[in-house]
Amino acid sequence: MARQMSPALLGRQIEGVWHTGVFVYEKEYFFGGGIQAIPPEYVVETYGSPVQVLRLGTTQVPHEAFMAFLQDVSPRFTAATYNLLTNNCNNFSNEVVNFLVGTSIPQHILDLPNEVLSTPMGYVLLVLLAKSFPSMWWPALLRLLHQTTSNNSHPFMALCLVRVVVLVAEVPPAATPPPPDAASVVALLVDRVDQPSAETFSSALRIVYLSLLATILATPSAAALLAPHALRFLPFVWSTWHRLPRSHPAAAVASAIVFNFAQTVDLALDWTVQFTVVGGVAETLDMYATSSVELSTHDQEVSACDDDYIEWEVDDAID
Repeated sequence: MARQMSPALLGRQIEGVWHTGVFVYEKEYFFGGGIQAIPPEYVVETYGSPVQVLRLGTTQVPHEAFMAFLQDVSPRFTAATYNLLTNNCNNFSNEVVNFLVGTSIPQHILDLPNEVLSTPMGYVLLVLLAKSFPSMWWPALLRLLHQTTSNNSHPFMALCLVRVVVLVAEVPPAATPPPPDAASVVALLVDRVDQPSAETFSSALRIVYLSLLATILATPSAAALLAPHALRFLPFVWSTWHRLPRSHPAAAVASAIVFNFAQTVDLALDWTVQFTVVGGVAETLDMYATSSVELSTHDQEVSACDDDYIEWEVDDAID
């Protein structure tokens, strides 16, 4: 799966996301919620057959000494100390192999986190998946967005990750200053939809941006970061809403943004924002009213043509 999906997610191919264990003294030892020791047949029943088996040597370490070693390192390999980047199953396997035979497991397995971290998307994914604080997520997202444009392979995934973080991460209440990187992420998103290039966004990309704006406005702690940029992101909302049929998903999302924005902001405080919202709504309703009249007229004309066509057929049959 990693081989198939990594090019789309990371921009490069990796052969696997490796989980390793060490078979010695008739059992397989690995790190998973603590140090585990399981007969190999149970490992196969639970996890399937190994993708690869490497013989690393013969140990001269007595079984009792190995048990004492495991007892000694066990506080460092628990569910609480697990870290996807720096203290994972492969790090445990490497320590065990080094103790038993004085070598290490293959370097490409140990280097996998760094290889993934070197890609923009991989960096964010690993930061989110690792045991880290939400305060670390915003800098990771900001870094990803700076390396992501609408022209490369990552915009959809990047924007969806931002949406997840907005829903999960705690932004401090309005009474306390927001994390600088959280405010920078929101400002950068507004910059993207405020550029002339936004007119070339595909319908799918517009829906993703609109969904993200709607999510931010529906999250009170994050809405305060977006509201000051109203005059910059609302034109994008209107332009998307105007160009699509009422039944299009983007039209529904755009209307949700306007509703959430009106619920979040005191429009009376800024007449320019008030004018933008009221004017945009009026223009949209007028557009829908006009399109409905044109559609109704068109239907009547088609019906009249159909009637004339049938009458001519009847006349020809009589002759």
